[in-house]
Amino acid sequence: MNIKFKGKSVYNISNIFKYDPFALIIHEDSSKSLIFNNFELARFWYRNGYIIENVAKKIIVKKDIKDVDFDSELEMFCVFSDNESSLEILCDILKKKILKNGGKNEQNKN
Repeated sequence: MNIKFKGKSVYNISNIFKYDPFALIIHEDSSKSLIFNNFELARFWYRNGYIIENVAKKIIVKKDIKDVDFDSELEMFCVFSDNESSLEILCDILKKKILKNGGKNEQNKN
């Protein structure tokens, strides 16, 4: 799949279920972006990209996550890195913090 994201050509949207409802995008230059824009799934006070970015910045300091940078907008949270494991750790923590269901998969609920 070849799509454009922020003016860059994107060749792979990876691990869709691992990061859901976030999306991991792998760019042609091998850099990776983790994005989130489905704010209906977020708790009320986390309903824009800048707010989630501020939460993420506190997490990376507290957990000593390295090599990440941000490019969020009002309607989308975006963090990027060459280190996918940093993005994965951040994603797991953000899911628990910002999502209404605490990051639990809806399909596993009975």
